[in-house]
This record gives sequence, structure tokens and C-alpha cells, in this order.
Amino acid sequence: MNPTSRRAAPFALLLLSGLVQAKGEAPAPPGGQPPPALVLGALPEVRLARADWSAAKNRVSADPAWRAWAEARRKLVEEWFSQPRDPISEAAGFPNDFIDPQTGAALPRTPYAPEPAAGSPAPVHRAWVAIRRQAHIAKTLEAARLQRLLGLPGLAEVAARQLDAYAAQYGLWPLQQANGRSRMLGQSLDEAVSAFDLVEAVHLLGDQVSAQRRLAWETGLLRPMAENLKAYNSRALNNVDLWCSLATAAIALTLDDQALLRRAFDDPVGVRAVVRAGLGEDGLWREASFTYQGYVLQALARFADTVVALGRADAASELMPVARRLLMSPLDWRFDDGSLPSPSDARFRMPAIDLASHLALYRHTPTPIGLQAALRERNWNTLLDPPGASPAVQLPPVRSRVAADVRFAQLRRGPWQLFVHYGQSSASHAQEEALAYELLFGVESISRDAGTAPSYAMPVHRDYFARGVGNNAPLIDGAGQAQPAPGEMIEFQPEDGRMVARQRGHRPGLDVERRGVLVEDGVVESTAFQPAVTTAASRLGVVFHTECRVEDEPAGATPETRIPQGSSGFSYWKEARRWTPRQAWGAQLVCGGQRFALHIDSTARFEVWRARAPSTPLPAMRDVVYVEAQAGQASFTTAIRRLGAAGLR
Repeated sequence: MNPTSRRAAPFALLLLSGLVQAKGEAPAPPGGQPPPALVLGALPEVRLARADWSAAKNRVSADPAWRAWAEARRKLVEEWFSQPRDPISEAAGFPNDFIDPQTGAALPRTPYAPEPAAGSPAPVHRAWVAIRRQAHIAKTLEAARLQRLLGLPGLAEVAARQLDAYAAQYGLWPLQQANGRSRMLGQSLDEAVSAFDLVEAVHLLGDQVSAQRRLAWETGLLRPMAENLKAYNSRALNNVDLWCSLATAAIALTLDDQALLRRAFDDPVGVRAVVRAGLGEDGLWREASFTYQGYVLQALARFADTVVALGRADAASELMPVARRLLMSPLDWRFDDGSLPSPSDARFRMPAIDLASHLALYRHTPTPIGLQAALRERNWNTLLDPPGASPAVQLPPVRSRVAADVRFAQLRRGPWQLFVHYGQSSASHAQEEALAYELLFGVESISRDAGTAPSYAMPVHRDYFARGVGNNAPLIDGAGQAQPAPGEMIEFQPEDGRMVARQRGHRPGLDVERRGVLVEDGVVESTAFQPAVTTAASRLGVVFHTECRVEDEPAGATPETRIPQGSSGFSYWKEARRWTPRQAWGAQLVCGGQRFALHIDSTARFEVWRARAPSTPLPAMRDVVYVEAQAGQASFTTAIRRLGAAGLR
């Protein structure tokens, strides 16, 4: 995962571009069901895409812009293969391990990243090998496509030699089983991603080489790779299972192996089983991460593109209604700035319109968003299968709703929007964030989940962003929830702007209940720690992160070098200060153009900490307020009230 910018493109820019037309709040239709996620005009839900090489050649010959595009790509590929790039005798590792061993910061995962210096840790070097090998495989496919488009036998031979080398080497690489079974790359997922490139390259070159040479590619590379991929089983049926089963199916199609194809689709960890397990009733992927929902869409798009290249577009048809639901469902959860919440492992402020996925799927399940993006794009898909005209786009209104499959809930009242992730239905990519929330007033973010770091190997991901202390979560003895758990939505009254959710056994012996109420001028959030059995006093607390400017704090703060204990995440705090208020603690928040009053109190005597804490994109920092009481049970109330424009007091 590679989180990008902290701010999504302002929704106003999308409006001005003509891509979308906003629609305000509207009453629910009869029956209380939400409207369709998009007005789709006459577009088909499923379309059989094509790869018309004859028309593509004519287009490049007749159109100077397309001719320049093809020529630029040819030069890049020839430059890439002008020198050895893939250290083929070396075993690959995990791209996530490509981090600076001194600082723990992620290094740029670019194809031209220099080899780590001698003496670098082995995981860093092997990560570089993996990044370089995946790039080399992608360039092999690019060479195969260009030779087909431009009639360059020299490039065909360059690509064929790469396949020769990989087929000869595959069985010599060590079998790696840290995450599935793989040889060419360090984990099954990476091998599955690159399998689509290899399958298409073999197909494009297969009729230009001897039958013996193609057979060597099939028996030395594709078939053993398929057997390794098919062995993957997360036991959670997550996005990796889907990538592996789809890649296996693509290999089966190019091998014309019907038995392998049936295994890929119908095994207990096959495509159909993973989709049944992963797709919730609300059209959300059950790993409860919009980033990984987008990654599932990438898998579906790669499979669909590959089977079109193989002349089997029909093989993807049953999956395209699934892709469509996954494309549309995030729109129901967008904030007014056009971004999405960041539950679980996710990028910060991911745009609600996943433009890359709409673009990748415009040939297979066309949407107005995808078609309009494709009309402005030059790539292999738009060359081989140009987009047609598109109807206008109309986004649905955002309403209060609950998605029980993924434990999402949102309240919408006027300009206020409160999102709560009240539990987990899957441990895959789960963080210690049960009952964590995000809060916006219009386009102004009052408190957001910062997502996580660019690499899972970075200590700040493991020790801060994934922990309770890195989220707006309840803490017990400084720690977040003991393990992923479903949680309960006890009460959801959107007409009153109220919800109540509970986590039983948040940590052993203690349940936590959280109530959120949207009122006309603000929000009141209450967190109650309730002992399930008689327990000794614990340190009970709640965390509140904000990128707003914190002003008008009470006097009496003491600078602290001592920080709370119970989580390694507290060590990331900077400039910590502490108050011991007699009754309540308050401050003001300046959030963009708005000013808000923040008021916190508790049923037990408490301490308040304020510090600077990590945010994204790193090395950004933001304010964190942590309130903690020593008690057997306690409740905390956080009230946020709008005061007016930021310039007014």
C-alpha cells in the first residue's frame, strides 16, 4: 500500500471539470431504500470488451498524437533493456521492506531506484530485488505489446528471452512460504500481480516462437506458478485470496486447462467463494478498508483485461456486477470535501470517486465517470478499445446509514457528519480502532483518522497508526482493543441524530459503550467504560486527534517528559503537556474557516494530556488530546460546539 496526499482533490474542482453534478439532501424514496448510486443512462452493466489490434495499428499510423505516444513507449522500453536490470539469480523479498534502515522511512519504490549500498540489511536488498523484478516483468509485457503494434521482431525476441530466462530460473529460486508459496517473488500476492503480465506476454508471443519454446514457458513458468498461487489460503478469504485465484484462472485460460480453471473458480478458496465471503450486502468489501476495496477492483480489472487479451472476454462477465457494486458503494460514505473515511489500513482522505478504478473498468462495466476519464486518456486500453460517449453523472445524496457487514455507521444532520467504525467483521487489515470516529462540519475536518504509513514495515505503522493511541479510540491501561471483534449497534436513530454502539470485552473484564448525538450547533460524544466483572481500578481514557489549531487552553499545564504507559505509540508524542483539572477541560479549535468550542469532562477525576503526534503524509504532525482517569468504571463526555467563522469570537 502506498498512501498518497493527505487531502483529496476538492470536490469543487470535480464539479468545475464537469465530471460530476452534486445533488443535495432529498427525502428517502418510498420503502426507505436509498436511490441508485449513479444515474447511468443507457450504459450496460456488463460489456464484452475487445482488443482490436488491426484498428489500433491504423490509429497509430493515421493519428500523430497516437504515433508519438507509441514512439515514446518504444524508446523507454529499448532503454530499459539496453542493460541488465533484473538480478535474476537472486531471491526476491517483500517490497514493504524497502525502508531506510536508519530512519525507518519508506524508500521510493520506483523501477529505477538504485541498489541499496553494500552492507544494507538483507530484507532491504531483497525488497529492492522484488521491486526491480516486478518492473522488469511489466517491461517484458510492454515489449511484447509494442512488437505486436509496431511490427518490431527485435522487441519480440527481447521479450521472448526474458520469458526463457524466467522459465529456466523459476524452479531454481527457493520456495518461499512466509506469505503463501512463491519463488519468483517474495510472496504469493506479488507473484499473482505479475502473473497477469506474464500470461499476456506469453499469449502475444506464442504464435511467433516455436511450439517447443512456448511449451517451455508453460511448463517451466506458468504451470508451477499456478500451483503455488492456488495453494494460497488466508483462511479469511481476503483480497490476496482473490488476486491468487484470479491469476490462477488467467493462467488456466492461456493453458486451456479446464480442470485448473474449475479449481480456480470453484475451490473453497476459489474466485466465487472469495467473492461470496468478501462482498457485503451494502456493496462494501468486508475487510472494511476503502483502500483495499480499490485493490480488489484492481484485481478484477486486471483479470478482465487479461481475458480480453486472450480472446475470452466472456470469462469475466459474471464478475462485473460485483465490480460495479464495489465501484459505486463508496459514494454513499463520502464527506462533503469529496473524501472518504479511513477505517482499518487505509490511505488518508482517499477520494470517494476512485477514478483509477472507474477508468480501469470502463471497457467491462462502463460508468459515466470511467468513460469521461477514458476520453481524456491515452493508454493501451483506450488504444485497443476506444471509449464511447458518456451520459452525465449524478451523485447520490449522503444519508445517515449503517453497514452492518463492515461495522460502519454514519450520522448526517445538516452540515454535521459523524462516521463511526464500531467493530470488525474481519481481522484482515484491522486496526485497534473499534468505536473510533471521524467528524466533519461541512468541508472542515474537525477530527479525522490519519490512515497509516506508506509501508507496513515502518515502525510508525505498527506502533502508532495501527494502535488505539493512534486513533480516536477508547484506551484501557493505555492500550486499544484486545483483538478484532464485531461490536454491536445498540441504537441508531438518524431522525434524532443519535447512535449508540458497544464493544463487549474491549479488553478483558471491561465493556465500552459509545454514544454520539448530533445537535443543531454541534456534537456530543459520550464514552462509558463498564466492568463486565468486578475488577480493580484501571487507567481508562479516550483519544481525540485534530488537525485544527488548538487555542484558549486553560492555564496550569505542566510540560511532561513522563508520558502515559501501556502502548509503544505514546513514545511518538512530542511537546507533551499535562493538566489535572478539578471539573472539566476546554479549549477552542480553529478548523479552516470555522471556530469550535471543545469541552471534556468525566464522572471520575482525570488528567488531560495534549501533545503533537504523527499524521500523514509523514512527517506531518497534528495535535492529540488524551483524557485519562484511574477508576473501576468511568464515563467521558466530549462536546464540540460551533462558535462561528474563524475570524469571529
